[in-house]
Parts: sequence; C-alpha cells; structure tokens
Amino acid sequence: MNLRHGQLWQRLGLAVLSGILVASLAPATAAAPTDGQNMHGDMDSTDLDASSSDSGVSAPDTAQDRAASDGADASDAAESADSADEATASSEEASTDGVDAQVYTFPGTDGPTRIHILTTTGSADAILLESRGVFAMIDGAEGVGAPDGKDPRYPLREGVDNAALGDTDWVLGYMSNHGVTSSNLAFYLGTHAHSDHIDNADEIIKKFRPKVILSPEYSDAWITDKSRLWDNQWIYDNMMAAARWAQGAYGASIVQNIKDYNTHITLGDMDVQIIPTDPAETTRRPACAMRTSSHIPRR
Repeated sequence: MNLRHGQLWQRLGLAVLSGILVASLAPATAAAPTDGQNMHGDMDSTDLDASSSDSGVSAPDTAQDRAASDGADASDAAESADSADEATASSEEASTDGVDAQVYTFPGTDGPTRIHILTTTGSADAILLESRGVFAMIDGAEGVGAPDGKDPRYPLREGVDNAALGDTDWVLGYMSNHGVTSSNLAFYLGTHAHSDHIDNADEIIKKFRPKVILSPEYSDAWITDKSRLWDNQWIYDNMMAAARWAQGAYGASIVQNIKDYNTHITLGDMDVQIIPTDPAETTRRPACAMRTSSHIPRR
C-alpha cells in the first residue's frame, strides 16, 4: 500500500479525485454515519431528486495472493440465492449516429439514488453508487497487506507503507451496512493501479461478486518514472486474480479495453458513462486510467 495521494473535493454534486470524475446534477447532502465509522474519515452521500478482455497477467504467489484461491463465503452464496434485489443485467451493442456503443443495463427495482463519497486512511478514494436497489463500487481505498519482497516481481520499494495500515474491514463493512450484498453489486470499476484506489479490489470482488469488472490494463514496464512503481504491480495482479476467479466462479465479465466514449452502464436511474483517458490506445506509457460520468435525469 502507498499512502501518498488521493485528494478529494466535493462541491454541490461534483466530486473530483485522482483518475476519476463523478458528476451529478443535484446539491450534496450529508449522510448520517453508521455507528463507529465516523472515526475513520468523512462519509458523505449525495441524495438526488431522481432516483472483454483478460490481461493474462501472472498472479502473485499463494503467500501473497489474497484473491485467487478463496471462494465466496457460504453466507454470501445463500444471500445470493435468497436476495430479492438481485442485480440482473442485459448487455447490448447499440448504435447512435452510426457509432457502436456497448450498453450494460441494471434496472433495479426500488430505492433512492445516492452517491457515497468515502474518504478513508490517507484520503484514499472510494465511491459507492446506489440507485433503485442496485449498487456499483468505484475504487475501494487502501487495503491491509503489502509485498514482502520475497517475490522478485514485487520488490520492496520506497513509499510503500506499513502493511498493517488500511481500511479493508471498514470499507467492506460500510458497503454491507448500506445495503450491498453478493447479488446486487452491478459493477466494480478500478480506475488505475495505485494502492490508494484499488488495494481492496480483490476483497470487494470476492465478497460482493460484481457482475461486471472494469479496469485498464497495467504493467510496471509501461511506467517511465521508476520512482512511482510502488506496489502497483502487486495490487493490480491481486485484482486481476480475483477478476479471473469471478469470471470462472459465476460468469463475471471483465472489461479492460473501452472503445471510444461509447460504453454506458444504466444503474437504476443513473446513466454511467465509462471514459477512457486514451480511447485510441495509442500509448500505454504511462498506464492509462478510466473515468466515469454519472447523469441522473430530474423528474
């Protein structure tokens, strides 16, 4: 993990943070914190008027891999079978003005539309989207754990912080306490391979089983400034090991290459547009990020 950046600004329905843009159309209102959570940072949600490809990267060794070998908890499996608010999706190739567009649809059933902005250890980034009983998670903040240097793929580097620090349990608890289950998480989006964004990605994927997993490809080899490698490869490989597990275990879709600006996800009353920073994929140096913009129509 690396507690180095992740400044977050929230201004009347506009939240901007490293590597991602989330925009809404209504003033922000504070959400009441869940008991015991106010000690860990700010937790705000915005109440609104209305409500593939696998990279093929080799996974970390068993001792360091938090994702590949573990299945979901038995309680999660029962929860998946019994849940009435299951996130079911349709995926289609649409055409607008002659341009192909990939559209994923999770209509949901009933419930409010909110954007939860979580500021955790070191101002790490995590955003929970909620609309009509279905959810999506963007990033997930710092996690517990770090490379120990025994695997040559993941050497010890300056700037990688204490492995005991992080907010894994708190982030997972926040999601559960606000209604996320193993059957209603529509998608997980990892914006880019920095630990203050996707260090908890593997834990989120294993526990909540998102139907679609989106994240750009990453390799240390694409980074020209070697002082900024940190534990990027380790946390990315953990995320992708979990994504491949999800693909095999319950048929999750893995999306790593976005064509132009035409990928949309309908999440309840939200239209979430996935925006690649390099849509033409003309370069992979430095590694690119994915962005989202969320539009909620007024009623």
